[in-house]
Amino acid sequence: MKLRIALLCTALMSVPSHAQFHPIGSTKPLPESAVPNIVMAVEDEIYDYNQQQSFTNIGSAGAIGIPTKVPLYIAKSISDRNIGWVLYKNMPHGEVLLRFIIQDDGLVVLYGDPEIDFPAQQPDTKTIYLDDDDVCRFKSQSSKTFFVVDPKVDEKRVEEAEHRQLQRVHYSFRMDHAVRRK
Repeated sequence: MKLRIALLCTALMSVPSHAQFHPIGSTKPLPESAVPNIVMAVEDEIYDYNQQQSFTNIGSAGAIGIPTKVPLYIAKSISDRNIGWVLYKNMPHGEVLLRFIIQDDGLVVLYGDPEIDFPAQQPDTKTIYLDDDDVCRFKSQSSKTFFVVDPKVDEKRVEEAEHRQLQRVHYSFRMDHAVRRK
């Protein structure tokens, strides 16, 4: 029995890393209507985790006191369970590849956990841990859009992000850690 487990572990470790970029099972095209909700999920998580100041020198404007556009790559297909992949710069963590799920109400939930820094052992991880050719291939085969980070985000937008995060994952980093608002 131990030999079978060892062989299974060895076989699983030899699976090419690019397998993680693709939905498992049946696939269908990503609905265009989901794209704004994916963008919103990314922005909401950034604001809820109070990361907006980490985007200095990132994106189109560099976020030095003004909003900046940051590229976002979304896989063109999702699984039959509405799970897909997204790749973007998530500062201060770096570039990440995350799964997302589109809920029945259209709200998008991102997988992965910024609080544990997207470790190599997780499927939702930093691209530094992935094969460069696979990352380039993913970007070239994905839909490219942008999200916006405003270092001077207004209080109403932050409160909306907190509320949606509570809906998505039943947790708000800002509310849980009593992040002071400026």
